[in-house]
Amino acid sequence: MSYADVAAYLTKNARNDLDKIRAIFRWTASLDLPLLQSRTTQLPEPGTPLDYLLKINWRMGNHANFIMHMARYMSFVKLCGLGLAVQ
Repeated sequence: MSYADVAAYLTKNARNDLDKIRAIFRWTASLDLPLLQSRTTQLPEPGTPLDYLLKINWRMGNHANFIMHMARYMSFVKLCGLGLAVQ
């Protein structure tokens, strides 16, 4: 799955832009990354959400950057320095 696919799935029931960001944040914060890694039998394709989630578990990435990746695929978000601004 691509970032756009995951973002669309997570935000399909969102009523507004704030709900979309909340859905992405809550899902990202709730992931059990060690469990995800233990259930992954092959390395995922580079540039996919699963690839980046495994990098977070290996301390090669972070949750904030992952949320920014997700936000880039949602047209309602502007990247503002270190934060997100909902249009």
